[in-house]
Amino acid sequence: MRNEAGQLILSPRDLIAELECNHRLNLEWSAMTGLIDKPKEENSKELELLIKNGRAHEDRLVEKYRALGSFKTIGDPAHSIPAIEAAKAATLQAINDEIEVIHQATLFTGDFLGYADFLILLKDETGKPIRDSEDRPVYEPVDAKSARIAKRAAVLQVASYARTMVRMNLAMPPKIHLWLAGDKEWSNPTADLIDLAEEFEKRARQRITSFTAIATPNWAPPREACIRCRWQDHCATGRVQDRDLSLIYGIRSTTRTTLVESGIKTIDQMSEVTEDDRKKLTKNVSKETFNRLRDQAALQIKGEGKETPIFEVKEASLLALIPASSEGDVWFDMEGDPYANDGQGLEYMFGYLFKDGNKLDFNTFDAETKAGEKKAFTDFVTFIIERRKKYPDM
Repeated sequence: MRNEAGQLILSPRDLIAELECNHRLNLEWSAMTGLIDKPKEENSKELELLIKNGRAHEDRLVEKYRALGSFKTIGDPAHSIPAIEAAKAATLQAINDEIEVIHQATLFTGDFLGYADFLILLKDETGKPIRDSEDRPVYEPVDAKSARIAKRAAVLQVASYARTMVRMNLAMPPKIHLWLAGDKEWSNPTADLIDLAEEFEKRARQRITSFTAIATPNWAPPREACIRCRWQDHCATGRVQDRDLSLIYGIRSTTRTTLVESGIKTIDQMSEVTEDDRKKLTKNVSKETFNRLRDQAALQIKGEGKETPIFEVKEASLLALIPASSEGDVWFDMEGDPYANDGQGLEYMFGYLFKDGNKLDFNTFDAETKAGEKKAFTDFVTFIIERRKKYPDM
């Protein structure tokens, strides 16, 4: 979001924030208005990796489609409104020229700004550009994502491009698209989703214009979207400082919400709750879950500041299910990268700890390619088979 001469300009990022975590909107608004500093480190390491893989995926698509026909890159304009208007004009000129693939198209309405990875010119079976009833060339927006599946945020983002195109008096795109990793594609009729984009823009704009101060607390509980948020460390620090219930290992977000609504807001409070407190909850939480979270909270508090983690055995009889130890035992761990190989993924390490005489040793079978992955897997299985011959009780 940005404010230019009193005009609030939103972007797909703001719609996604409304979808994933509307507290992010308050943080962004607070930063825009100078009430809070922006994060010193813009992106987490995980987000940097996502961005890097996304750019590489987009670059491969650019190389592919540049070779197939007329192609024009508009480019990422400077931050100023004149530069954005110039990029918009260049986008409209490319559309009028019926360029087959427009890369990094600028879509701007004065109050909403988006940059579509690609606009694709539709053609009929003879190769002639399709035009709508008002004789306008028909384009469809595409966003490139390094993920292997279409996610909600990506769908909302590309739907917002279609809505912006309509607001710019361009032809209504019949479909919207995501070009995913591994040459996978997702498409959906625009008519199914354009109203959704409008609704989320409306909700985001109303929420932002209602802000008058930094939210209290100025952090949010953890959620899946945190990995993609530049405020991740900010919120994590706030949760620790305020001793939030989310610090309790194994607590579910729905259970946390119920406890907070019932006045139990910190790990310290949770460590001292009673059965009477459970009966007063706004929603039912089972006795088993309630007691488990209470005991877990108490254990974590007891272990604070200690170098060695403390533990309690709840059901000692379950330990009897563990097989008897053997000199041939192997402790196995494998590591993978879901974004490797253009999103196809790669299990790059098959690691194992094993006894070698009186000491423990660690070794790995590694892979850098899919063929190497197969070989590493085969080599590890072969290692286990041969070791079992020597230690049949492992």
